[in-house]
Amino acid sequence: SFNRRKRNSLYVTVSLLIVSLLILTVGLAATTRTQNLGFGSFLGIIGSNLIENKRQMRKVDFLG
Repeated sequence: SFNRRKRNSLYVTVSLLIVSLLILTVGLAATTRTQNLGFGSFLGIIGSNLIENKRQMRKVDFLG
């Protein structure tokens, strides 16, 4: 009886760890993609504001 409960608790613990790692991985991937999209739109806004000055546009493209 005790060994069965010990084994069941071990299964539950390991499965919760796997689920939490999956959630962490999905969250990190979503955050990274969101930040990249935000950074790209930020560069687009800067670029549209600097269209008249070609030299500054080249700096933004170089940094991006």
